[in-house]
Amino acid sequence: MVFINCFGARKCSLSSHIACARLNSLHFTGAYGEAEFIFASIKVLTITGLIILGIVLDLGGGPNHDRLGFRYWKHPGPFAQFDNIAGDKGRFLAWWAVMTQAAYSYLGTEIVAVAAGEAKNPRRNIPKAMNRVYIRILLFYIGGVTIIGLLVPWNDPDLGLSTSTAAGSPFVIAIRRAGIKGLPSLINACLLTSPWSAASSDLYSSSRALCKCLGIRPLLSQAD
Repeated sequence: MVFINCFGARKCSLSSHIACARLNSLHFTGAYGEAEFIFASIKVLTITGLIILGIVLDLGGGPNHDRLGFRYWKHPGPFAQFDNIAGDKGRFLAWWAVMTQAAYSYLGTEIVAVAAGEAKNPRRNIPKAMNRVYIRILLFYIGGVTIIGLLVPWNDPDLGLSTSTAAGSPFVIAIRRAGIKGLPSLINACLLTSPWSAASSDLYSSSRALCKCLGIRPLLSQAD
């Protein structure tokens, strides 16, 4: 869901997402793992490609050859003024307001612990999976936000969450201004997998938590 809120996505059929998630949750744990691997691979490739493209555009490698550098960090600056409060206090409050809204994006790592009961060799695989979380946070979250701050100023009029497409994404705005066509549609196609991934993960974790509360085993677990 991080991708949906950061970049936006077209409205798609809710029933199709629910159907895919239910079919996935009714199969073995291996099916869930394979589906999550595919969805995660798409998201990783998408954000990695956007970060690399953002660096290229920032250095003037786009069709318009406009080298941005740290232009927007100088004017209007890297931080907004919260509620028109001047000085460091306004910038700190703006940063804090964003942090409280973005904190939910770091949720979801508990699914690794939920899946531990049905994973193969959890003593080796679970610590290995958790240790990779730090790399993802540093590379995708902090790295992505840094590139976004270089590409588009915070007061850009095209930024907004009212659109249901990827048009309000900072990456898409930078791509469009650089003169690259066709990528917004490709980004939308990649982001459509995020609802499927989120629904599948939530159904899996909630069903396992409910079985644990009731003291029963999942009907279709890998152990069977």
